[in-house]
Amino acid sequence: MRATLEEARAIIDREGILELFEQGEQKFQREHPATKVYNTMINRYAGVCKQLIDLLPDGDAKKQGEDELMAFIKRGRR
Repeated sequence: MRATLEEARAIIDREGILELFEQGEQKFQREHPATKVYNTMINRYAGVCKQLIDLLPDGDAKKQGEDELMAFIKRGRR
């Protein structure tokens, strides 16, 4: 995804966000196809990044688990 984003961004930087489109005798400006690819891919990329970040263990939960373990161990010393 990152490679596709970088490639699309390079095309957009080089060619711009609009292109001249000709259909028969008609000529008009339209959104460059690379901008559509970039917009779609950046949303998916952000979603994947969020999912991966959500899978990371929470630092506070890990500390809490260690504290509970120590409390259990200390209770066993009686």
